[in-house]
Amino acid sequence: MLFYRELAQLVSSGVTIIEAIDIISRQGGYSQFNKVLAKISQDLKTGSSLGEAFLRYPEIFPPLHANMIKYSETSGRLAQGISSLADYLEKEYAMQQALIVGLAYPIFLLHAAMFLLPVVNAFGCNSGGYLRGFLSIFVPVYGLVFLVCLALRMGKNEGFKTGMDRLITRLKTRF
Repeated sequence: MLFYRELAQLVSSGVTIIEAIDIISRQGGYSQFNKVLAKISQDLKTGSSLGEAFLRYPEIFPPLHANMIKYSETSGRLAQGISSLADYLEKEYAMQQALIVGLAYPIFLLHAAMFLLPVVNAFGCNSGGYLRGFLSIFVPVYGLVFLVCLALRMGKNEGFKTGMDRLITRLKTRF
């Protein structure tokens, strides 16, 4: 979203698309993204359109984005098309955030009720059976969810991947 917003501002201010991509790629930040932008700049210098260059990197630029850019180029309204794409992504992000916030409260209430029910039952009757049953079900579930989230998060980390590769290589050489 920020990339598209900055690109639209540069293009609408009269900067050529190649210069705009070069400026953004030199700004630092995500090195992998900057490498792709440098490749896109080279593609543009060899005569490709921006939409075609984006289509070569679907893991970064989804086909919807690349096609919107492609059609904006052919209509002669590249800056407006990029700005519209940035607006679309901002609205999508806002909708995702609203959904998360909207679901957070009911999930909080559900978990609060599950954890408070044994306390309430303790005042009225024997809650030992309920508490043991509750813990025997939910502790492994929460542990599994935590491990899956940790694995997904660490799977995106290059340092973690490198460390795991070293560990696996050492284990293979020993066994």
